[in-house]
Amino acid sequence: MCDTKRKIRVLHYFTGGDIVGGEETLAGSIAKRWKKHDVEPVILYAKRGKMWKYFQEAGIPLVECEIGGWLDWGALTRIEKIVKEYKVDIIQTHGPGFSEIIFGMVARKLSVPWVATRPNIMSLLFGRSKSRQLIYRVIDHCSLKAAKRIVCLSEIGVQGARQLSWVPKKKTAIIFNGVDIEKFQSVATNEVQEKDTINIAMVGALKPIKGWFDFIDVIKQLQSEAIQVKATIVGDGPLKAEILEKINKLGLTGVIELVGWRDDINAILPTMDIFLFTSYSEGMAVSILEAMASGLPVVCTDVGAARDQVLSGKNGYVVAAGDVTDMVAKCSALIRSSQLRKQLGQASREIAVKQFSEEIMVSEYATLYNTILSEKNN
Repeated sequence: MCDTKRKIRVLHYFTGGDIVGGEETLAGSIAKRWKKHDVEPVILYAKRGKMWKYFQEAGIPLVECEIGGWLDWGALTRIEKIVKEYKVDIIQTHGPGFSEIIFGMVARKLSVPWVATRPNIMSLLFGRSKSRQLIYRVIDHCSLKAAKRIVCLSEIGVQGARQLSWVPKKKTAIIFNGVDIEKFQSVATNEVQEKDTINIAMVGALKPIKGWFDFIDVIKQLQSEAIQVKATIVGDGPLKAEILEKINKLGLTGVIELVGWRDDINAILPTMDIFLFTSYSEGMAVSILEAMASGLPVVCTDVGAARDQVLSGKNGYVVAAGDVTDMVAKCSALIRSSQLRKQLGQASREIAVKQFSEEIMVSEYATLYNTILSEKNN
């Protein structure tokens, strides 16, 4: 039974590693907000992960933990020991994988409620063969059945979860991602002015699923229309060499710059004019929210929660994944009208403030935790 004399202690697990995901970025950013809601997070994370020092600086209890894959059944004992030592009230995992099976088993054994945050349902992910979809459907079934709640980031996510016929609606919840609004300066408040060169950015892991070659093709086609653009790619990952090779092959060296993973994205985005996001699969992209908070018009693909974030014609445009021609057309319209960029950028900022702040997200999670513990105790 939860000790009512102390804060609700929530154990969060992130896989860690060289590539930083949106969930890790959010966890580091919102740490300061939990105290207000009587929640105390404990982070399980690989020490080699890039966010380790940021979790430390945030003053969050931090435990080094890395699950080594399918054969690491010793993780069961390690996780169980940590849950007992820290007197954890709720376990929360972020994203699918073998680790969910481990945490589900620990949660069941110790009667600790488990919340599975799922940006995506694995069997529905982009590029999966039918055989892999079947395998992942079995994994989803084995892991998520033990979850007290499955937190989805959009209505689309809930629909995906409901395709797993054994997931009742009452077991799902929608909580949007949020960003630190005050951290980002809106460029849309600046005076309208024509520019000789337009700056376009995208932020994300350098993986095929993000559609980076589409991004490069858009920049190339814009240049072929005699439009002066510069592009910035923020992120790191296994596709870096191939991206650089394509940039060189298309003669875009000096036009597209790779700046790697950065922790000062709030300083980079205000120097941009348009945010272009070419992904083929998402939950709710934190980078789109950061661009919105920075007052940028957004051109993004119709994946995940894109339509919850971007209202076509109001704060940007939503296009079909892979439709480079339409991406070029939408970017061209924004490039040719500084007034349109400002109008859509202002709307981006307003939507971010009203719907996608960290405070709203943290408050909704705190409410969920209290509801779960109340159900358990009753």
